Amino acid sequence: MTKEQEKLCICHLDPDSRARLAMKIRTRYEAGESITKTASAIGISRGFARKLIVEAGGDVRPGTTSRKHAHPLPRHELAALLKQKYEAGARVADLATPDIGSEEYVRVLLSEANTTMRPRGHRPDPEKHTKQGLYYRTRYESGEKLITIAESAGSNRTTVTKMIIEAGGKIRRRGFPSIAQTSARRELAATLRQKYEAGATITELVNPEVGTFNTVKKMLTEAGTTLRGRTGRWHGPTPKAGAAHKFEAQSTT
Repeated sequence: MTKEQEKLCICHLDPDSRARLAMKIRTRYEAGESITKTASAIGISRGFARKLIVEAGGDVRPGTTSRKHAHPLPRHELAALLKQKYEAGARVADLATPDIGSEEYVRVLLSEANTTMRPRGHRPDPEKHTKQGLYYRTRYESGEKLITIAESAGSNRTTVTKMIIEAGGKIRRRGFPSIAQTSARRELAATLRQKYEAGATITELVNPEVGTFNTVKKMLTEAGTTLRGRTGRWHGPTPKAGAAHKFEAQSTT
């Protein structure tokens, strides 16, 4: 739409219609939509859409703080909620979750809520921060994922990771089993070894809960088991007397 067409269109709008249009644009904008997208959807220029937002009492955000994700809460309620969390000790980085937006946008909202900002890097309660890190570490080492911990704490993955490391924890590589999973695998491997040394074959130990033939063989190796050859002979040191006796009895049958 050209400026001439836009002016002609505006001239046909009565004050009430113009006010309704302005409020509609403001509502969409404060829900997270960009001015460009709103203007394109309605069929007006970006400058006119911006003007109507101001006429409707809205505040136009700087371009760097445009929200990428809409949040279900109204802007003023979201700002108040962020202020409450920030004053309780949360950092700007903690509050910059995917559903809210960038750190710059969080700072804008905190400013709108008249929040007294702390110096960057300042921690209001080091003891509380340390306890929180230990709590995250305990949950993580019990098998929980970083993203799960972050979402339940209203934080983000990066912050939770940093706090776990500060608490003396070690971050697992992706796909690497947790301590709880490692412990369970170790117990299963020990059980398989006991059955194998009692005379069971690898084929007999295979089941859906344990895994394939190769998985069982690998777990037996992890448990330090001396595997028998295909001919039935043992490789390496002689096994336990009970196991050897049972194996000899099976061989004679």
